[in-house]
Amino acid sequence: MALKFGAYVIKDGTIHGMIYAPFVQMLSSRFGIAAEVVTDVAARDLAGTWVPGSLFLASVHPSIRLQKPPPPKRGGHLVLVTNASSGNLTFHNPSGHDPATQQNARLAVKVFAEFFAGRGVLVSPAPQNTS
Repeated sequence: MALKFGAYVIKDGTIHGMIYAPFVQMLSSRFGIAAEVVTDVAARDLAGTWVPGSLFLASVHPSIRLQKPPPPKRGGHLVLVTNASSGNLTFHNPSGHDPATQQNARLAVKVFAEFFAGRGVLVSPAPQNTS
């Protein structure tokens, strides 16, 4: 489905990164999920855009699974940020090396910032059913 929407592109037999705008369109049209592309954001500012129940697909360097900065560059891998505060970010990273770096991994914002490319996709919380 992501290929059909253009969220993934195959080049030389390999999928190259996620293209955010078509991914957001796919979430909206296929699943009714509200999301937006976020660029040029600092890790310290994620808490300010955070709404309880939202999720943020953050572009980070894959070495975040080791949680030992500094990485050689930023970006190239996605993690799912599930909570953001002014001091810490909590995220899921299925490619982490152990449970502590896979589920509910937690890093200080200043450490997360060393891996973070300043871009991602903010997924809005699901609307509450009031009936």
